Amino acid sequence: MRQKTLFSLVVLMLFLLVSGTSYAATTIVYDGGTNWSQGTDTGGVAIPKSSACGYDGNMRWVNGDGYSTDYVWGRWDYNVPFNTDISLQYQVYIPNCNSSASVNYWVIYGTQSTTVSVDQNQYVDAWVNLGNYFIPANKSYVQAFIKLYNDNLSNVYKVGFDEAAFAQD
Repeated sequence: MRQKTLFSLVVLMLFLLVSGTSYAATTIVYDGGTNWSQGTDTGGVAIPKSSACGYDGNMRWVNGDGYSTDYVWGRWDYNVPFNTDISLQYQVYIPNCNSSASVNYWVIYGTQSTTVSVDQNQYVDAWVNLGNYFIPANKSYVQAFIKLYNDNLSNVYKVGFDEAAFAQD
């Protein structure tokens, strides 16, 4: 019996070694949780509305320009390892309610940035890929985050702020 168990264990270990399968680590940043921040261009606390929908049953949203001249924003941060090159896939979760605007996500990777447009109205309870980005190691100032503003929209549209995910390739 012991030999059979030992043999099975060895076969399993060899399979895992030979298969070469790697599993990416994914970090989800929850709105309102650790590594989440929010505000306005005037420094006020923002995004006061929440809803019982979303990835974890909770999300934030605002009307398109319901704050007149204040730009309301939400930000999801990822803790970048200093001494390791990494490739990250950036994703945002679009819930089934209170997300009807065409918005721009500002994607920061390392010391570079890009803007990715997403029509939130086209998705229902879905993770949306904002792209894969390489972050080199050993830079003096390296960041990885996603920031969403609600600028230049009418009150007809709602901007949803829910979860973001960072998956290492």
